Order: sequence, then C-alpha cells, then structure tokens
Amino acid sequence: ISPQGSFLLGTVVRNIHQDDDIDIDIVAMRDIDKTSTSQEALKVDVGVVADNYAGRVFSGLPAVSECSRCWTLTWPGMHLDILPAIPNREVPGTSLLITDRDVRQWLSSNPAGYAEWFQDRMRDEQVAQRTVLAKQLEVDDVPDWQVKTTLQQAVQALKRHRDVFFAGRLQDRPAGGGPR
Repeated sequence: ISPQGSFLLGTVVRNIHQDDDIDIDIVAMRDIDKTSTSQEALKVDVGVVADNYAGRVFSGLPAVSECSRCWTLTWPGMHLDILPAIPNREVPGTSLLITDRDVRQWLSSNPAGYAEWFQDRMRDEQVAQRTVLAKQLEVDDVPDWQVKTTLQQAVQALKRHRDVFFAGRLQDRPAGGGPR
C-alpha cells in the first residue's frame, strides 16, 4: 500500500463545499506478474481485502463500494480510493500496471515516479525554505509538511479554482493531483 495524489505531493486543499469530503488516494500493489492474473481477478482480490478490513471494528466500519477502476472506503467526511496495481516489469523503476475502466487492458502509471519528478522540480526552493524556517524556529529538522513551495501552492490554487468553479456540480468536477 502506498499513497498517491495530493497526499503524496503535499498539495491537499481544504474542502469548501458542505457535500465534499476528504479524498485520499492509495495504490494497492500486488507483487505478481501480469501473466499470473487478469485485471478482473486483481480487482476482485483487492475488493476482498477492502471488505475484510471494512468489516473489522477497528476500521471504523466504512462503507465499501466498487468504482470503475478502484474500490472506495467511505467514512463520514472522508473516503479512501484504493487502486489495484501490479509492477510493470517491462519498464525499469517504479512503473505500475493498473486496471482500465472496462477491466480489459492494462494501463501504465507511475505515481512514485511522478512524485519524484514533482519533488525534483521544487527541491532547491524547499531546501532554502526549510533552512530559513529552521533558523526561525531554532530546530534542527523541519517537517516537510511545514514547507510549501511555489509549485505546490500553484497546484493548490488551481485545485481551489476547480472547487469554486464546480461548487454546484461536484459530479462534473475533474480529479485533482497527479496521473492515474
């Protein structure tokens, strides 16, 4: 299990609509070859695990629903999208294969690679900001979440514009964050 999207990138925005909730995206990667499973079987396997987790008292008993490419656990005020994936062994690095909407074709995705690229784009500014903040707070280590770079703020501004523009049409609102 690994995070993806805005939690991984540090671009979460506060909800502005009363019917909106916190959206957390994760990848559930099974370390198996694509020749050993089908998309449908992979999705079913992840769904079984999600159902088992949701049935336990310590989970907060979220509702479980199947979406076109993922499973969603829903609690009051938030939901967790679980995207089934397997490693893309044909591409070196962190590339994954994920299910398509019709569970017929493997799609390539790389949330970890995208996050690495995103972090690379803002590394110099982040180091400079952390240094300044550390001196102001007189501490040795400043948590990453306390530093927001221009790139992260720009993404947050675009997401805020999206949320305001689609406030009356949440079902039409495009997804935020990185690639799927």
